[in-house]
Amino acid sequence: TRAMLMPNLGDDDLHAGVYLLSGWVKLAAPTGTAGALRRALADAGTTGGTLILAGQADGAQAFAESGPSRVRPRAPDQAAPPLKSGEMLWLPVGGKPALAKGTSPAFVQAMPRSFMDTLPSRATAFAADVPPRRLGDMAYADAQPWIDAEAPLRQLFAARWRRLAADPQFRSGLVGGLKSHPEWTPVLYPSGRAPQPVH
Repeated sequence: TRAMLMPNLGDDDLHAGVYLLSGWVKLAAPTGTAGALRRALADAGTTGGTLILAGQADGAQAFAESGPSRVRPRAPDQAAPPLKSGEMLWLPVGGKPALAKGTSPAFVQAMPRSFMDTLPSRATAFAADVPPRRLGDMAYADAQPWIDAEAPLRQLFAARWRRLAADPQFRSGLVGGLKSHPEWTPVLYPSGRAPQPVH
């Protein structure tokens, strides 16, 4: 799973606590409390319920384990009905949302085993500040899915990770895939003149 906590993309009226790039998220919100997450394909949330979301390259699946949930497709011509407890929504890339009662066997089989149980509270684990621990240098392959994500994320990481462009291997990856992340052009070529391809 690739996820970002507390995303601030400047256009989030949901106040989402998580941005899901790919993988699985189980979102549990206490009674009377709203919880939300973002994804390029759709935003999702629940108030006082539990929602399981799986994000794949070909779409997203959302299951309302308990309480009401909602999925809001980002495409302007799409809408999805609210999810009642026990309902599941399949949202394919470029397709229309499909609502079903209950989960599919494939969904259950692919779901992380720990999601079968009620999530334990993690509040005490984050009650105090924990100093970060360096794991090593970030390779381009680690960052590339985020660098090539939707535009607000691309802009965010072009500013946040600009110093990494000084690393020869990282820079090589950025230059090679520049069409997928044009926000890096002024970082790579401050003069404003990118080299022309040789034919």
